[in-house]
Amino acid sequence: MIIIALINYADVLCILGIITLSCGSLLSWITSLFIYGYGQLIENTDKLVESQDKNSKTRTNTGKLADTLYSSES
Repeated sequence: MIIIALINYADVLCILGIITLSCGSLLSWITSLFIYGYGQLIENTDKLVESQDKNSKTRTNTGKLADTLYSSES
């Protein structure tokens, strides 16, 4: 009787272990996708900020050039 109880308990633990391995691996993979997406969001935000900085510098330099041209015509 005790041997049967130990075998059943071992079977249950084995099944629970396999379920834990499977679910843990799947959850880890899904989490890695979220982390990858967050990294892409940060990278794209950095590119957007750099692009806006370049555009603002170009506009500033163009504005200074226009001011120089208009002031020399007067």
